[in-house]
Amino acid sequence: MDKSMNISTGILCLYHDKINIKKLHFHYINNIKLNIDSDSFNKIDNDLKILLINRKVSLNFIEFLRGKYSISNKNYISKMISMMTKNEFNMLKTMKFSDLWMYVWGDIKYKNVYIKSLKRYNLIKTYLMKLPEPIYDEPEWEFPKGRAEYRETSYECANREFCEETGLTNNNYEIINIKPILNEYIATNKIKYINKYYFSELVVKPNEFIINPLIKEQFNEIGKIKLCSLQEANKLIREYQKGKITILNNIKNVFNVLFNYNKNCTKKEIVELL
Repeated sequence: MDKSMNISTGILCLYHDKINIKKLHFHYINNIKLNIDSDSFNKIDNDLKILLINRKVSLNFIEFLRGKYSISNKNYISKMISMMTKNEFNMLKTMKFSDLWMYVWGDIKYKNVYIKSLKRYNLIKTYLMKLPEPIYDEPEWEFPKGRAEYRETSYECANREFCEETGLTNNNYEIINIKPILNEYIATNKIKYINKYYFSELVVKPNEFIINPLIKEQFNEIGKIKLCSLQEANKLIREYQKGKITILNNIKNVFNVLFNYNKNCTKKEIVELL
């Protein structure tokens, strides 16, 4: 795998209040490539839930503040703005850059990056005022994930990031013995990203999901946490995030097959369905 690629790992955490997910026959699908269907989730079992996190600020808002753009590439700048929230766009137009930086990071750290980004911002601020307002009311909804620390394996990274972002502990979930899935895509910055996800089951469901100010990583990065049906998740995830929609489709396919198998399907029928 090309080391220049940006790789993140995370966990897809599933929950069903009537079925023990880990006892389903996952070994029949470990080596089967799923067919991706594009239906609209009209026949989903709404008892099957998946855990999503809502970022505190949009990814493009962060990239913009970090100066990850060329001041001559107006089309790209316009694209970045269009993927922010309405509130973030208003903040860009009305707040000082130092206050915007503090809002996201809490202090003026990364001073060299700050100075470089401030200069770029000052050069294009007039252009920003002319751009149309974005359509989004809230930042992106995602599956919990993050990047590995030094000498950390992808499995260790996935578990650490999941606990940091959700506030859950290892006692709340169990990893399912199924191959992790990859989501590869080219972002608006023309960089290739790879997201690797392990499957897990939520075995101890909390009464509510809270943002804990004592967990610094969660408090700084996460706005909301939600356990929702696949149908609801499909609506929350932004329409251009095709890879995440594909993942939801694949989960739907897998569990439709496994639920059918638990009823009467044979091994041969499982393979044919997939």
